[in-house]
Amino acid sequence: YAYFKAEKGPEESILSLEKIREEARAKGKNVPPGMQAHLGMLYGQTGRTDLFELNLQAEREQYPESSTFMDFLLKKNQGQ
Repeated sequence: YAYFKAEKGPEESILSLEKIREEARAKGKNVPPGMQAHLGMLYGQTGRTDLFELNLQAEREQYPESSTFMDFLLKKNQGQ
């Protein structure tokens, strides 16, 4: 939320989301829908396309109902 209000940059947001993901993994829980996709988009903004793709694929695997949109974003990225 702070990122969308321009209170945080992408790097700070990445750190926050990675921390949340690690805490969830340590507890054996899943992250909420959309979180990995958002993290991927943040990585994309910083030029780290490998992590962009990795996170979108993780979102698609964890939440198959997101496949259409994740595939669209991945395909769009390949065209650039």
